Amino acid sequence: MRSVLNNKVLLFIVAILLLANMVILFYFLWIREPLKRNPRGDRQKSPITEFLQTEIGFDKDQMAAFDKIRQKHRQTMKPLFEDNKAAKVRFYGYLTNTAVSDSVLNAAASIIGEKQKLLEMQAFENFKEIRTLCTPRQQLKYDSLIVNEISKMWFPSRKGNGHQQKDSSKSIR
Repeated sequence: MRSVLNNKVLLFIVAILLLANMVILFYFLWIREPLKRNPRGDRQKSPITEFLQTEIGFDKDQMAAFDKIRQKHRQTMKPLFEDNKAAKVRFYGYLTNTAVSDSVLNAAASIIGEKQKLLEMQAFENFKEIRTLCTPRQQLKYDSLIVNEISKMWFPSRKGNGHQQKDSSKSIR
């Protein structure tokens, strides 16, 4: 008698779970709007592309030359990012080794630093190459705005104004 009651309870629970799964599936497939790939809208331009067109005033020829530079830059950066990621995975892999020495950790961290240095130098050269596409008048705008634009790309604000200052009068005790 008890097993019959247990079977009915289990059958009821399975039915509820199946119904819940069907409702969720229906919601995700037919009701909810799909997520956009780009938070700025459907396949809009990258921030640097918008910056070059709107703030600097690149024309079509300059944008075509920029696209070539961007493609070359992506091809160059991809293996550098992959190498940096692999170095970080190796570094954090030492977490499982309780007997790892400080010298081994320092050496692994130095490797990450060197790989990050290569990434930064390549990015710098990319922005320097983009600058060569500018007319002398555009170069003045580019020079005055690019550091702020790079800062926005590399350190985007999360919510609100993003750069909230710490209130020094409040301290944790």
